[in-house]
Amino acid sequence: MFDPDLVHSASDLPQPLPYQEEGRQRLQLGWRRPFELNFNWIRQPAPGILEGDLGLVIHAAGEVSATGVIEGVFQKELWLDERGRLQLRLNAKRETSAGPAIALKLTADPTAALPDKPEELLAAILGTHPQQWLRYWSEKIRTAPEALVRLLPECAPAAVRRFFEIWDGLDAAEAARLWDAAPDAAALERLAAGATLDDSLREVLAGLKRYFASMPTVQELLNRVRSLADYRALDEWLRSKIERLLGPVNSEKDLVRLLEQLTKLGGLRDAVYEKAKEALQKKYEAELAWRLRGAGEQTALVECCFAFTARGLALFRRAWRGDFSWMASEGGEDFELRSGVFGNQISSETRVELHLPYLNSKGWSARLEALANVEVTSDADGRLFVYHVEASHRIEHKNAYQSLLALAGNLNVRRLRSAADFTLSYTDSRRLAKHQDVTGLL
Repeated sequence: MFDPDLVHSASDLPQPLPYQEEGRQRLQLGWRRPFELNFNWIRQPAPGILEGDLGLVIHAAGEVSATGVIEGVFQKELWLDERGRLQLRLNAKRETSAGPAIALKLTADPTAALPDKPEELLAAILGTHPQQWLRYWSEKIRTAPEALVRLLPECAPAAVRRFFEIWDGLDAAEAARLWDAAPDAAALERLAAGATLDDSLREVLAGLKRYFASMPTVQELLNRVRSLADYRALDEWLRSKIERLLGPVNSEKDLVRLLEQLTKLGGLRDAVYEKAKEALQKKYEAELAWRLRGAGEQTALVECCFAFTARGLALFRRAWRGDFSWMASEGGEDFELRSGVFGNQISSETRVELHLPYLNSKGWSARLEALANVEVTSDADGRLFVYHVEASHRIEHKNAYQSLLALAGNLNVRRLRSAADFTLSYTDSRRLAKHQDVTGLL
């Protein structure tokens, strides 16, 4: 039996190469990467006006570390790559000489490190997220070109128009990455969309970020606004978005109400993040199970190379024994991850779908108040759903349960352009016996 501890140079490898070994093994996986939220919410703030966000990417969601365990029958193959390094390939066996392989078993245990200031989620609920702000200006420039002078007086109007033409063609994830990268030239060059921007367009993007940064976050607003005069000094767009959701502010009494509502909505934000770990666990288990089901015997679960250095050999020995928990944090000259199902899992983006309940204009204030006192649950695919029921999770009102969904979980939809050309809605209505538990429906 091959002993990896005896390998110090290429001459210590078994001959001939490639060397193959097959057997039952327990594999340990590990990865660490940022996770994002895909924000989905359709609402009708006034009769005839339908607003919504489908797939709005919220980057500042936190970081997740996860470990996974897979048990089964595997084939290991070892040889030297074109640079003379150790190259290890691991395949899953569907059948062995003794019959079918052991069924693959999977567990995932993510630990979510939440951001210190998880304000992007609350901003998205209020409609004051930077991507929502850019959408507003994209529309404004088409309908009122004179607004360019007020927005970025230092930039050429033609450059501003050209920037928004490019931005409109990006999907939500690309737009979010472009915004986050600016104004760092090196970070922009690493993005396909950023590399196409000339100096004038990059100056537009940098100017937009400076303008947006001058507006307070929700937390800063709560700390800064102490009077009606303070509130009226805020950016006009910011006030219009807040009042569209929370109602007009014409008096000190209105301001007190608004600040109380903002504080309550912070509870919704916190509830979503509390459920993030549960959703991530389901998502990772579903993702890995799907990847493994689609992997044939010729599909590498992992393929990586190790240098004949002290660190490289130490990692190789761990990998040969099934310990890949270090892969997410290693790199450089000692180790190279080439391909495989595990590599795709480690490098792929982590996004959790978040769906807020549909709110219509009837009883808007009451429904909004309910939104601040909600339950958050995750489904089998790791999507988060926000809903409001009584504390007992039972229905007593007219023996009926209605859920209006945005359907965003099953749609590949770009950012909504306007209320006028958006007509999609969906109603799921079920009648339940009085006091019937509704948990299973969500």
